Amino acid sequence: MAGESVDWESDPAGMMKVYQGQNYDLGQSIADLVDNGIDEGATKVEIHIHAGAEDKDLFIAIFDNGTGIHESEFDDIMKLGHSTKTDATKLGVFGVGLKLSSLAQADEVTIVSGKKGGDKSLRRISAPYILKHNLNKLMKFPRPNIDGSNSAAYEECHTKMDDEDWSTFILLENIHSKDQFLAINEHYMTSLSKEIERVKVHLGLIFHRILEQGEVEISIGTGGARASTKIQPLHPGLPRENDLDFGTVSSGKQTIAYDTDEVQLNITVEYIILPHTKTIHHKSSRKINKGYKRANDMQGLYIYRNDRLIQYGNWQGMFGDVSRNDEHAKLGKIFIDIPSDHIKLFGLNPTKTEVKLPVEFLRRLLGDSKKPRKWSNIEKGKLLTFFEAFDSRYRKDGKAFKKKQDQGTAATETPTDTTEVTTIFDPATRVRQRKKVLKPKRIIRHIEENGTTITLNLEGTDEEHNNFIEALKEWRINE
Repeated sequence: MAGESVDWESDPAGMMKVYQGQNYDLGQSIADLVDNGIDEGATKVEIHIHAGAEDKDLFIAIFDNGTGIHESEFDDIMKLGHSTKTDATKLGVFGVGLKLSSLAQADEVTIVSGKKGGDKSLRRISAPYILKHNLNKLMKFPRPNIDGSNSAAYEECHTKMDDEDWSTFILLENIHSKDQFLAINEHYMTSLSKEIERVKVHLGLIFHRILEQGEVEISIGTGGARASTKIQPLHPGLPRENDLDFGTVSSGKQTIAYDTDEVQLNITVEYIILPHTKTIHHKSSRKINKGYKRANDMQGLYIYRNDRLIQYGNWQGMFGDVSRNDEHAKLGKIFIDIPSDHIKLFGLNPTKTEVKLPVEFLRRLLGDSKKPRKWSNIEKGKLLTFFEAFDSRYRKDGKAFKKKQDQGTAATETPTDTTEVTTIFDPATRVRQRKKVLKPKRIIRHIEENGTTITLNLEGTDEEHNNFIEALKEWRINE
């Protein structure tokens, strides 16, 4: 009714302080900007971090070869809250990611884009201008120097765009967030180099499924003579740790029914138990703990949407304490795929840095995790709950692995040789030695196949059975 409402005004300068106060790590901001390129069909995204001689010279640019933005579309796309909700397959949702993630890092944000073969258009968000004039205005020209010429950062990026045929670049200048990663007791370049490594790990985790599919290539470089480095997928479930006794254990895909008044959903989850720290042997497996989180903070829930990892770590109260990360639980992870078109129901926040799962879903997830299952060779195949299984692995596998190493080392020693030798355990040696001792005789009586399941009926003594099974395990490890 007339007179019962008024315009809800906002203060541009005050809101700019809110935008720039968002708590983004640099890696989170860059991931959001990479999302935009992928959503626009990019098959290549390159992150360009120009260090310069001093921290005031630092600028960051993200290039992509997506479809680009036409001049007629630009102003609509730049609206805060411009939503892509009509396409649930996209990574972006709320229409604030590009703006908030950029302004959380920089005072000057320039976007240059155009359709293939067409003219390029430009829009710039200038925090100093908005704070000074208290006006929400977008600039249509680059950040100028004192003499009125374009900034060196813009000129470098524009040249790169033309030379390498990129369709879009987003340029961040006057990086105000650098105090978050520049240590007071380190040289500027040392701190920046460490932060870039953390960014690489973060991107490798966030986009690991997308990178594994091979349809998108993401790279990062610092310019100059050094070539860009491709971001490698870092699967947080450590699938390369495939030792039959000590490797990663998965429950396989499980389905949890979650019903609300609005919809009935079947949510896909997977329980993962990581190897004990002492048994990990792939370099990439250790790398996942060298980003923004260490091993103890990497336990818990891994929540995906459209193959993009939204949040990793934190049990969200499944242990009874929302903030609890138990040392004995750090080998446990649960992968959850939330439905693309029900993000509001599953608590995805606008910055895509957190998903607060519904209490009822967490209750059902906890109940499902308590179902007794076999977890490969953990506790010799005994039926255990998820929590019992990863706790057992944490407490026992380190000692069991050391015992196996010691046995293997002893088997390779030569008592009659007095020369001091440093022995490195080689599992293949045990296989060769055992083959010399075992007499060739038939051990398999009958083979039954049922789909992917193969049943072997063995003959012979228990010792012969154990030797045969052990040989199979070691063959799998060393194939």
